[in-house]
Amino acid sequence: IWVSHAWHDFHYKDFKQVANDFSGKRLPGVPEHTVSTGLDISCKAGLYLDFTYNYSDPIYLNDANTDHASPFNLIGARLGYRKVFHQHIKMELFAGGDNLTDVRYSLGNDINAAAGRYYNAAPGRNYYGGVSLQWVQTPGGYRASAGRRRRVAVVFLGAALTALLWGAPPRAVAADLSAVAPDATGGQLNVVLDTQPNSAQAFTFNAGGG
Repeated sequence: IWVSHAWHDFHYKDFKQVANDFSGKRLPGVPEHTVSTGLDISCKAGLYLDFTYNYSDPIYLNDANTDHASPFNLIGARLGYRKVFHQHIKMELFAGGDNLTDVRYSLGNDINAAAGRYYNAAPGRNYYGGVSLQWVQTPGGYRASAGRRRRVAVVFLGAALTALLWGAPPRAVAADLSAVAPDATGGQLNVVLDTQPNSAQAFTFNAGGG
């Protein structure tokens, strides 16, 4: 269990702008209180479950403190499984969701925006899932060549394309595949599938070699 709390008590000491006196007003864009907390559960078999909760106080949106964004509460969760094969391959499967209660809130507000256009809609309820494979090179052991790493990347590229085509609209699938192993410790290969309603399909492939 972990908890983090921040208290921001910021005010203008002496701030006048033409005929407007903002002295003593709260600094816009900064909530007075924010809280982040979570519960992380794991077992020897490799399964883990993480819960997160985030709270933000109202946020003033202009120097006069006449407009503010509403407070919000966000809940997220992630379920995964980690496994090590043959002392060299680390695998992780995971799936999760953010903003599970589908809260409507503004993120990245435009302070002192003209005509009261302060707000930027944040994502609603969304889900993600993926698999991560990591090759760990033991000291003095065999180091895979760049060509070998690229061949492995191609195999997982085919798997990612299959998953991409299997997904049904209107939910989009975004896949990010990378093979990065420039150093003596081995490489890492990641495939991430992200589903968000009302978004366009996208596929990205990145491969690196040393």
